Amino acid sequence: MPQIRTFLNDYKTLALQLIGWVALGWAQLLRYRPGLSYTFRFDLAGRGTAFVKLINDDSPARLAVMNRRMSSLLKQTPVSVAPVMGTGSEISAISYAAACGKPLDAEFAMASSPDPVLQGIDALRRFWRLDLTPDRHVTHETLMARAVESAALVGVTVPEAHAGVSRILNNLERAAPTLGCRLIDGDMKLEHMFLDGGRTTLIDTDTVSLGPPDYDLVQLYVRFWQAELDGRLPCDLVSRAAEEVRRSAGDAFGCCLDVVALRLAKFYAQRPSAEAGEKIAGLLERLA
Repeated sequence: MPQIRTFLNDYKTLALQLIGWVALGWAQLLRYRPGLSYTFRFDLAGRGTAFVKLINDDSPARLAVMNRRMSSLLKQTPVSVAPVMGTGSEISAISYAAACGKPLDAEFAMASSPDPVLQGIDALRRFWRLDLTPDRHVTHETLMARAVESAALVGVTVPEAHAGVSRILNNLERAAPTLGCRLIDGDMKLEHMFLDGGRTTLIDTDTVSLGPPDYDLVQLYVRFWQAELDGRLPCDLVSRAAEEVRRSAGDAFGCCLDVVALRLAKFYAQRPSAEAGEKIAGLLERLA
């Protein structure tokens, strides 16, 4: 991504063009996907924060059009998406405004009821009903390719976990579920859903796709258990959240669960450590 050097050499000027406001201090790297994207956070003078993403695997102009369409369709609802602030074709960049409120996991950690989870599920249901046709499509073949790739990586970097992921992959290869086809987020994480009173904002919606709604629900379900495994949420609270998510799911939940379990196993396999095998085993045990 040669545009990274261009951006870092003159990031204040480029950020001003993308965001329309003066950035303070250094660009803060939030996420790095080798060869695919870099995401930077900027503190703005008197305007909170904003985010700039440099991308290699999509068109900033296309993402901006989709973002505006989603924002328009959600206008009369309690759901929104973090709006695009600008694009820069010369460095393949797109900028987003910050979301109001707190991420779902932070809000849920302070709650005495499953209400934040129910609000998040309601927001997804409203999102799934939008009349949009994105270019991306999550098919059964797409999910199987992700599962096979994930299992292969685990087998190489965490061989002690190979047997567990192989059993899940074998189950998937025998299954032939009927998958729904609606607008979905496609990469739902607890920190991608912000709650602000009765309003819900989805961020990082670059992966919006046509696919099974259960895939979004499963990603929430699995990441709640990952938060428990990593010590960020207590088990009793996660059990309540998982129960609400599972109650809202459909017939494709089991298939999607196996795929996302392998994807999360890949997450730990990409970060080899003495605890990686234990982490993967603990995750698979919680999702069994």
